[in-house]
Parts: sequence; C-alpha cells; structure tokens
Amino acid sequence: MKRRVAVVLLLTLVIAGGSIVYTAMRLRYWHRVGISGLNYFPVTGPQSKRPAVFGFKPGAVLIVYGSSGADQAGVRTRDEVVSINGIPVGDVTRLRALDRRAKSGDVLMYRVKRDKRVLDLPVRVTSPLANPTFLAMFVVRVLVASVFVLIGLVVFTRRTDDRRVAVFYAMVMIGAVSLLTPPLVVLDGSTLRGIAAEQQSLVPVLALAVAGFAFVPIVLHLALVFPRERPVIQKSPRVLRWVYGLPIVAVLLFAMIALAQSVLAVKASASDQIDLALKVGSGALALIGMSVAWWVVRKGRGEGWRAFWNRPIASLFAMAGVLLGATRITNALGWKYVAVGIGIFTAVAPILVVAAFPIFTCIALYRSYRESGPEERRQVKWPLWGTLIALLTKIMIFVITEVISLYLLSSGGSMREWMHAAEFVGMIPVVAYLLIPISFAFAILKYRLMNIDIIIRKTVAYAFLTGAIIVMYLVLVGGIGTLLVSVAGVRNQTMVIASTLVVALVVVPLRNKLQTLVDRNLFRHKYDYPEALRAIAADTLSANDLGAFLTSAAEKTQHALQNRAVAMFVTRNEEFVAAAKVGLADSVIGTMRMRRAPLLPLDRPFDPSRHALPEDAAAALKRMEAVLIVPVNTPGTPVNGFIALAAKLNGAAFDVEDIDFLRGVADQLDIGIDRIRQQREEADYEQARAIQESLLPREMPSVAGLELSGTWQPARTMGGDYYDMLKLSDTELAVCIGDVAGKGMSAALTMSGLQAAVRASASGSPRDLCERVRRVVVSSLTGGRFVTFFYATIDTASMRLRWCNAGHNAPVLAHTDGTIERLSDGGPAFSRLLRNDAYTEKETAIATGDRLVLFTDGVSEASGGDGEMFGEERIEELVSMHRNASASELQERIAGAATAFSGGELADDLTLVVVALEVTPPA
Repeated sequence: MKRRVAVVLLLTLVIAGGSIVYTAMRLRYWHRVGISGLNYFPVTGPQSKRPAVFGFKPGAVLIVYGSSGADQAGVRTRDEVVSINGIPVGDVTRLRALDRRAKSGDVLMYRVKRDKRVLDLPVRVTSPLANPTFLAMFVVRVLVASVFVLIGLVVFTRRTDDRRVAVFYAMVMIGAVSLLTPPLVVLDGSTLRGIAAEQQSLVPVLALAVAGFAFVPIVLHLALVFPRERPVIQKSPRVLRWVYGLPIVAVLLFAMIALAQSVLAVKASASDQIDLALKVGSGALALIGMSVAWWVVRKGRGEGWRAFWNRPIASLFAMAGVLLGATRITNALGWKYVAVGIGIFTAVAPILVVAAFPIFTCIALYRSYRESGPEERRQVKWPLWGTLIALLTKIMIFVITEVISLYLLSSGGSMREWMHAAEFVGMIPVVAYLLIPISFAFAILKYRLMNIDIIIRKTVAYAFLTGAIIVMYLVLVGGIGTLLVSVAGVRNQTMVIASTLVVALVVVPLRNKLQTLVDRNLFRHKYDYPEALRAIAADTLSANDLGAFLTSAAEKTQHALQNRAVAMFVTRNEEFVAAAKVGLADSVIGTMRMRRAPLLPLDRPFDPSRHALPEDAAAALKRMEAVLIVPVNTPGTPVNGFIALAAKLNGAAFDVEDIDFLRGVADQLDIGIDRIRQQREEADYEQARAIQESLLPREMPSVAGLELSGTWQPARTMGGDYYDMLKLSDTELAVCIGDVAGKGMSAALTMSGLQAAVRASASGSPRDLCERVRRVVVSSLTGGRFVTFFYATIDTASMRLRWCNAGHNAPVLAHTDGTIERLSDGGPAFSRLLRNDAYTEKETAIATGDRLVLFTDGVSEASGGDGEMFGEERIEELVSMHRNASASELQERIAGAATAFSGGELADDLTLVVVALEVTPPA
C-alpha cells in the first residue's frame, strides 16, 4: 500500500510538474512576444469576390479581447482592417515578417474603415499577463486545478484499496490539466496576435486539447462504476472501450487533418490550406479505414457482428474510413450534396457523441440512483447533483453567451461591453466544475456521515436562525443595560457592567432553550419516531430476507435519529457479526465481528466507552466510533444481536426519547429476526424433506420368500434418517438403515451422499461395504458430526443373515421359537475421529417365520408426557407379541405404539423397516 501511495505521489508530481513547466514556458514566450488582442477575418483573394459571413467582410475585426492593446486603442468589432504599419492585409508575406519582428511594448499602426471613415489607431502589443481579464481567468483556473489535485490526493490516500478511487484520481488529474488548457489555447490556437490572420499551428493545440477531451469519458467511466458497476458493464465490459474509443478516434481524426495541414500546405493561403488538408486527410483516412475494416473482418471471422463490437477503436476507424470513402466516391460522381452531407456527418458525429457524454453520465448516475438501495441512493445523490449542476451551469452560460453574441453580431450591436462581461461570466462554469470532484469525493469518503438535506438546512436556515438568536440576545442584554442607565439613572460604570452581566446570566437559559429548539427543528427526524416504528413494524411482518430487513431498519433508524452511523449485529454461531450498516464502508458487512463473551452487558442500552469490553469487541466498536449499544432481545430469551450507533450529527447526546425509540426498534428487530429465521428453517425443512423422500425406496424389491415393509414419518424438526432395500439376486436382499446426526438441509445432503455410496458399493460383504462407505462419507462430516449405519444381507437360499452394525441402534431379530437376538456387532459410527477403526462382520441362521426389525432412535426415544422414553424393551415386547403378524402389520403396530406413547408429537423422525420370512423358498 505504501508503494502504491508513493507511486501515485510521484505520478502526481510528474504530471503537475510537467504541466507547470510547459505552462510557464508558453507564458514566458507570450509574455515576450505579446498580443495585440484582436482577430480579423483573413483576406486570401480579391475582397470583392469573398462573401460576407454574418455581415463580416474580409479584413473585418471578429473579436477584440477585453483590456488588450486593441481594446484600449478603440478598435471595435466589424471595423475593417486595411493595413498594419502600412502593409495591406492581403500581403501575407510581409505581414508574416512583421509578425516575427513585433514584440511586447511595440506599437503597431492599424488603419481601419468604420462607417465610411478611415481611422489610424495605434495598438500596443502587450503581454497577456498584463491583461487583467486573461490574468483573472488564468488564476481562477490554476486555483480550481489545484483544488482538483488536492481532492484527488486526499481521496486516494484514504481509500487506496478501492478501484473506483483509481478512476476518480485519474479523473481529477486529467481535469486539472484540462483546466489549464483554455488559456494556452487562447494564445497558441487563436489569432489574437492580430498581425497575420493565420491559424496558429494546431499540433500544440491538439496536444493540449487531448487532456480536456479525456476528462469527459473518464467522468462517464466513473459514473458507470459508482457506487457499483452498472449492469451494462457487468454484461459487456467492452462498453468502456467504446467510452474511450470514441474520443480517441475523434482526436486522431482531427490530428491527422491538422498534421496534413501543417505538412502539406505550409505556403498556401488559409483557405487553400484547409481545402488541401481536408482532401489529403480524407483520402488517407478512407484508405486506412477501409484497410482496418478488412482487417477486422478477417480477424473476427466467425464472431459475426461482434467482431466490430469487440474492437471499438478499429471499428470506429473503419466506419470513418468507409464514410470518407463514400464522400470521395459521391463527390467524384457529381453528387455534391450527398458528399457534403456524408462529410459533415463524419466530422460532426464523433463530436456530438462525445458532447453527449455528460448527458450519458447524468443518465448513468440517475439509473444508479433509481436502482440502488436507500443507503446507496444517498451516496449517488451527491455526484448526481454535483454533475447536473456543473453541466447545467455550463450549458446555460454557453447558450446565453452564444445567443447574445450571435444576436449582436447579426444585428450590428456593440460587442465591446459584452465581451468584457462574457469573459468574467465564462469563469462561472469553471468554478462550478469543482462540484464534480467534490461531490464524488464526498460520496466516496464521507457520504455516510451526513445527508445533503441536513447540509442545506444547516448552512442556510441554521445559520440564519442562530444569528437571529444571537442578535436578539445581544439586543436584549444591551437594551436592559441601556434601560438601567436611562430610566434608573445609574451612572456608576461598575454598576452598569455588573447589572448587565447579571442580566446576561439570567437570559442565557432562555437563549439556550431557543437554540435547542432551533437545533431540534433543523435536525429533526425525516419522519417522527412513531412513523419510523410503524414502517419498521410493517417490514417485520412482510420481510423474507434478513439482510434486506436489517438494512431497511438501519436506514430508517439513521433517518429518524440523524446520527453518523448505524450497524446491526446479529448472532451467528458463537459470534456477533455486522449484518447491516449505514454510514460505514461496505467491507464492514460480514467482516466486523466479535465473540459472544459474557462481558458484554446486553441487558440494557449502554455506552461502550464506559464498560470494560473484550478486546475484539472494543476494537470493532471503536472502529465505527460507537457511542451507544442497544441489545436486540426479549428478556429471558437468547440475545439475537445488538444495534451500535455513532454520535448524532448535531453533536447532542442520546436522550430518553431516543432510547425509548431505539428500544422499540430493537423489539421489532427481535421479532423480525426470529420470524425470518423460522421461515428460513421451514424452507430448509421443506427442501430437506423433499430430498429425503426422493432417496427412500419408491417400491419394495421382490425377493422370493421375503415380505418387506418400510416407513418414514418426518417430525417437525427433521433429522437425517435413511433406509434402503437392494435386490442383489433372486434369492438375496440387502437391507440398510442409517441416521445422520444433525437436522435440516445439511443432514439431508449427507444422507444423499450416504445413499449414493451404498448403492455404488453394494456387495455380498457387509464389512467391506461399511469400510468403503465410511471412506466416502467421513469427508463431508465436520464439527464432530457422525452417521450411524446398519447393513445386512439376507440369503433365502442358504437361509443365512450377515450384518455389520456401525454404531446404530441394534436391530431386533425375532426367531420362531420366541428368542430375541440383537444385531449389535460391527464397529463404531462413521466419524472423522474413528475413521481408522476396523469393522467386523457377523452371520446367523434364519428360518421361516423369523422377523427382522430395523429402527432409528426416533422410535426408541419417542418421549411421553412425563419425559419417559418409549425404549427398546417395548420394541422387543411388541415384536415378540406380534411375531406372527405380516411385515406391514408389525410395522404399523410398532409405529402406532410409539406415536401414541408420545401423544402424537414426534421429536425426531420415525423410521422403521420390517423383513418377514414367510414362505420356505423353493430348493
């Protein structure tokens, strides 16, 4: 992180230093050579053949820069320049020579025509730095650019880990450079030198304009990723390539034309330069663009139209090349109007699209505002308003100045006074640009600490009313002192001072009461406490998502209290974890946590700074500057969490009314958390039940000499019971039963893995099967969880039963002679702790009429009203009593007895399997 900050600081120094050095060099140059301060329409041929534009003839003065030498000499807009120092304005060669000789302090004699009069006006060439209008514009821009850089550094050094901050930093640095370009463009890119009416070299102007052009797309980039990436970026990240591709191509197009102008037409007249440059430049671009289009088609073969979408810069060049090629072809065919239309569209379209970027920025911010949650809306509100105000200010000033200028130009009105005013009016949008970095910086760093409505109220109404109270206080104290002097006739100065102090002390409580009243009204709740509680109560009854419910409650709580930050902590395992927040970084959610230590006094609201808390809790609460903790729990029940609150915005302490409100919020949260968790458990239960039902046998396999029956009755708190019957051959059956420790979805998923392992490993050896299944199942067992399991094979041909019991309830084997055998041998339950213990396999003889009963602890541990368990002895008695019953009848007897014993309320799943050997199998 330190290295990143060092790199950024170095980069800042390089950019700022380079900009300062270049600006100083250019200003030094212009300080030496100076400007006359006027710009006149070029004369490139016989003046009688040139048409007038807005009434301007060749040689007519277009602009007189305020406070310049031309302005002080009395030159006016529409004056027609005839000669300069005796050199006709049509003699470009001699004017260029004069231009090279003239420097600051020289006086040039301009002969102008004005309303049929010929005037000789001495115009002093002056340094632009001596011009108060230019100097004011430059100083304002330097100050604003410095603020840009300062804001960028502050934001970056505080949030170096945020990718949005990197974009923001780039935006402010480019914005700072772009703010310095207009003064230099006025000098390097205009003809305010006022001698040879030729455009200055466009190469340095374009180099300066690139920075200004880059500011527009990077602001749009920031709007597309702030406060979160817009869906269009998530679906297609190449959108950002198009955002930057359009201005890059536009700049390159004009750069190529400028280069063609400077290289190919050095000695031509101004109009011939432009004409030749356009012809050569458009021809070159047409060839390059068509070549690029062919390259894109070949490179993106098989991608379809996405070949162009995936390569924005190449595609834009190809599009420009095709359009310019079409312009050349239509012009050659004599379709001049079509050629002109295509040419204008090609040149204007990129400019119009880039000019629309600020509108796209506002749209992106507005969509983010509409689609964000309450907290993010307040975050987006700042840059949205800042950008809108800056944009609208720029548009309004531009439209007003241009309309007035065009009106004065077309009507022949005086431009002198208006030009002076327009120069200073033009500084308003520059200052308004500060709203863009300030609003984004505030949203990134401190948006959570204040609401924009509070700022407005505090800076306007609060200042006004507080001032009124102070004035009233001073008037009252001073008036009573004056009254003592004039009415009571007190002349002793000490008495007057003492009586005034007494009055002041008496009036102080009144002043404090009025001040408190103003504070409470200005910082009052967006809606009163009862309304906030009603809104939270409505969410309590309707919310289905715990995070959304807590976030909404945190928003409403913060709105009502107008405090700096709110965090909602909930219990999760043995910790308190931040689940919702307002006024804190997004990274707080899920990461700010503390142990559920008994030292936390969560039986009443308290100030954490006045209690000795565990180290992790103290650190977490200090991190969010919490001054009040309100527990979320009903007396006598486990704590569901707590609310941590930072100080109020007005600095006041939390009073009794606030505490009562927060107790009400905590009660609603307690109800809502319990209800949502119960809903989640119910949903979990339903999903787990569906999984468990899908794993049980849909129909009993058919094996000669065996009658089979199985049942599973889910309890309210469903466990992970499982049974299965697999036909190994016509005379052999595998039967198994298991119980996964745990409840709900985790138990159901473990049971699913158990079934898959059993079916994949079914064989004639119960011991081998248990070994293989254990290896598979234990990998998914965590936190001391285990699985009990019993597996047996019944061979009706040999009348033998083999089994392996892995820690399960021992099945009951009832023989026809009335003896009961318990099948308990095998080994431990499946668990990580006992995963290396060996299993043994047992075998016993069976006969026709024997009954095998497999069950889970849901049967044996069914609880009666007095807490007594059903017990395995009752199961043995029922099996002995009904050993001649069919498998299904015996199953119903046992299940019915266990259910009746527990009063119809099973605490755990009841799973039961009965195998009856009914008929002697054929030899």
